[in-house]
Amino acid sequence: MRLEEARRLGMEVVAEMSPACDRIVIAGSVRRGKAEPKDVEIVYITSMVERQVDMFTRDQVPATVERLDDLVRDGFWCFDPVVKRNGPKYQRMIRCGATVELFRAEAGNWGLVLALRTGPGDFNRLLVDRCGGAMPLDMRMERWVVVAAGEVAGDAGRGDVFRRDRGALLGSGGADGGTIGGVFRRARVMSGAADDGATRRVRLW
Repeated sequence: MRLEEARRLGMEVVAEMSPACDRIVIAGSVRRGKAEPKDVEIVYITSMVERQVDMFTRDQVPATVERLDDLVRDGFWCFDPVVKRNGPKYQRMIRCGATVELFRAEAGNWGLVLALRTGPGDFNRLLVDRCGGAMPLDMRMERWVVVAAGEVAGDAGRGDVFRRDRGALLGSGGADGGTIGGVFRRARVMSGAADDGATRRVRLW
């Protein structure tokens, strides 16, 4: 599909899912501005609502579960009948013949999930590579969080991927050199470019 169509579709999804989310954005190739995205990827943090979970218990549950089902019932979209994905962290939907993938993040890993779900793949490898990439040697990615000395190294929702006492080393938003955009600006193209304009091989200055 064309980028304009994908963006419009993504904005429709964001608008419909926003009431059930604390945070939601378009990610993937649409966010990168690829001319012809194959699908629409969405990253979100769900709101929590209190519901009766059994005869004796009320508990906090993800508001997005109800919202997804409501939108299916209303005919906004349907679950992908071929590639069936409807887990707690990933849902795959079909809207107007296009695939929409929804990826759930948490406040503590928002920056990392958004970065990896935006890509492209070569940038993802750069991001998590500790040998020549952006990942500090004393950190590692584990279950969708960055861990340093056994503790999560994110900063609870600001969007930083790596963060220490000295401040953000790499993040997913903002205007300073510690952002993903800053990494691209500091990256030297080693050879060629991908079809969406992303570098194939880069190294940090």
